[in-house]
Amino acid sequence: MPKFLNLLAADGSGPDRGALLRLKWQEFVSQCPDDGAALAELHKIVDDYRGVGCKKCHSMLVEKERGERSCRCHCCGTGNFFTAGTFFDGIRRPMAWLGAIWLVGQGIIPSAASFAKLAGVSTSTAWEILKKIKMVVQDQMEEESLTQAISSACYLGAICKRSLKTPADAHPIAEQAEMEKKGLNQQGGERVNSDLAVDSPALQEADARETQALSPIELAVYEVLSSEHKHLDFICSQIDLPVGKVSSALMMLVLEGLVERQPGELYSLATPVSPPLAPGRREQSFTQGGASDPGVHQRENIAVGIAFIRDNFHGVSRKYLQLFLAAHWCHVDRGRWSPRSLLMACSRFRAVSYEEILAYVSPLSVKIVPC
Repeated sequence: MPKFLNLLAADGSGPDRGALLRLKWQEFVSQCPDDGAALAELHKIVDDYRGVGCKKCHSMLVEKERGERSCRCHCCGTGNFFTAGTFFDGIRRPMAWLGAIWLVGQGIIPSAASFAKLAGVSTSTAWEILKKIKMVVQDQMEEESLTQAISSACYLGAICKRSLKTPADAHPIAEQAEMEKKGLNQQGGERVNSDLAVDSPALQEADARETQALSPIELAVYEVLSSEHKHLDFICSQIDLPVGKVSSALMMLVLEGLVERQPGELYSLATPVSPPLAPGRREQSFTQGGASDPGVHQRENIAVGIAFIRDNFHGVSRKYLQLFLAAHWCHVDRGRWSPRSLLMACSRFRAVSYEEILAYVSPLSVKIVPC
């Protein structure tokens, strides 16, 4: 594990995660101080990889001025956006995007709330940026020869946050049972190895419809909360919104069953007591979803992954479990990942829509790269 991830000593000396995050962000800002510098870097990356040319006459004689994302063709005079059709298509804060890539590429995976404060963007924008970057890392897992498939049921210890895929009045791990039922139904009683798919139009439509039920403010508030009780004032400070708007959003989340309210204006994610596992259920979980029973080394990798998720994010929902496992790979594999390698991977990746993120559901067989 990289040394800078262990700077917090047992006695409390040394920088904490927040201090390390701020330190690395200042280092990034010293090299990329504004959106203009970020656009210049993006233009160079896109030009090196695919070339920046006119999309109308295909001439490569185009000119871009600093701070602008559009180029004008010298032949036909047409204006072109050099980020169009790329992973960076439609971005508004290029400095925030490059900053997130800089951090994640060094193995520092911030939460949406902490990154939003650093980069000066909304929590929902930070959430979108980080989710898209994780999708790029996940895609690279397909090219790794060491990638292994393991049942998502092995990671129940990391699943303690609800999503809109969680059945009403149920513990977050109930999502796993629902996915297993879908796997059984789709193949006439046989579990599938998953890609329950983001590519399925029906699933995309249903999931997007459910997730879009949350307003941007409700989503921002939800991302700040965890299983630990947090005071209303603290929540407001994390997302920089008036108390009235935050209180209204919290009330709606409580009514939806996603958040619990305690006396003293304390709030936490709704996490009912876990139902006891049936005899043999824990052992069976290792082979569900088409993945083989993990050996000792795999069990160690599973335990490390769960610890990473719980220590850094206080748990996750099952819906986005695979993306956080991809982030864990980026966190520990310093030989494979760096800011430069992640930036190049993003430049080769396709454009990702917000709706695609909303429609994402982790498969029954999640992928990991052993540490």
